[in-house]
Amino acid sequence: MSKDTKAKAEEIMESKVLWYPDSKKNTQMDRFRAQVIRDYGLNLVNYNDLYQWSVENYADFWAEVWRFCGIISSEMYEEVVDVSKKISDVPEWFRGSRLNYAENLLKHTDQEKVALYAAAEGREEIIKVTFGELRREVARFAASMRKMGIKAGDRVVGYLPNGVHAVEAMLAAASIGAIWSSTSVDFGVNGVLDSVFLEEFLDTGMEGDQEPQLEFEQLPFSHPLFIMYSSGTTGAPKCMVHSAGGTLIQHLKEHVLHGNMMSSDVIIYYTTTGWMMWNWLVSSLAVGASVVLYDGSPLVPTPDVLWNLVDQLGITIFGTGAKWLSVLEERNLKPADTHSLQSLHTILSTGSPLKPQSYEYVYRCIKHNVLLGSISASHALTPPTERRRA
Repeated sequence: MSKDTKAKAEEIMESKVLWYPDSKKNTQMDRFRAQVIRDYGLNLVNYNDLYQWSVENYADFWAEVWRFCGIISSEMYEEVVDVSKKISDVPEWFRGSRLNYAENLLKHTDQEKVALYAAAEGREEIIKVTFGELRREVARFAASMRKMGIKAGDRVVGYLPNGVHAVEAMLAAASIGAIWSSTSVDFGVNGVLDSVFLEEFLDTGMEGDQEPQLEFEQLPFSHPLFIMYSSGTTGAPKCMVHSAGGTLIQHLKEHVLHGNMMSSDVIIYYTTTGWMMWNWLVSSLAVGASVVLYDGSPLVPTPDVLWNLVDQLGITIFGTGAKWLSVLEERNLKPADTHSLQSLHTILSTGSPLKPQSYEYVYRCIKHNVLLGSISASHALTPPTERRRA
């Protein structure tokens, strides 16, 4: 071991612990471990035991995730995966199953619960959309798309800000089985004209005075759902196709098991519609959580704008880029002194590795007992199914 490596190892060993989990808290991961123990008669004492079982029995693991997360399908799978095949063979996952991504995101039974909060730079009003209202608007979008001749396998692209219409259009496309791709709006648009054209479009799906019924095309697990793009660090951005079933089960695993998300949570992630974190954020609806959409700068009119939303909406899970936390630290901002943040239990950071001093800054100046996770947000992270070029 070189001197530099040894010094770095010693530095890590000497690092102080910033957060301890509550030993009395019953987490989603604990409940999942208990389910596996009951189903297989195993002695899984802790997380390490569960992790080891999951990698040695990955087909059983994903079957348990399917059941624990309550994925709904019109036809159950015949086989999770052929474990005799290598990854390079690109085996088929959940063969025989038929489902719909949008149906799983709109399955929440409490139709009066808020599904979406939408805030925007320069707008005081926060738009609230219940699960019932969201379902009705998705039905209108889907009916109008069908009138245009859009069908399963077609590509629908949204050039939209991070707002309610982006979610409605994406779910409508997914309900039909069309493939959705989106890019962010980085400069101004004529909102009035856009609204006029949108209403005319939605009216085409009406049958007299009757609201259209929402239909969910039942599709194979591997049916394409999203086209996303690489960041461009290896050359021109490349298209990647992610499947409906793979995206759904991977996002649910991350939200429920790793994020300990529940239907009572309110989550925000600062993102645009052009970053995969937007797709990841919206999948929180499948848990029954409320999603907060923000369109604009996180520093305008003040750097407190997102923290204001935390207190105003009771946000419990807050996601952002590592760079933004660095900017707050550089400006010597201390949200702990200016905001309650009582509801907040988790902060997630991505976009780049979180620096050690940023960890200390969060616990010192934002909230001392929050769970801080530095996660990954790569467009190339593949759910348990094939990824294809568009």
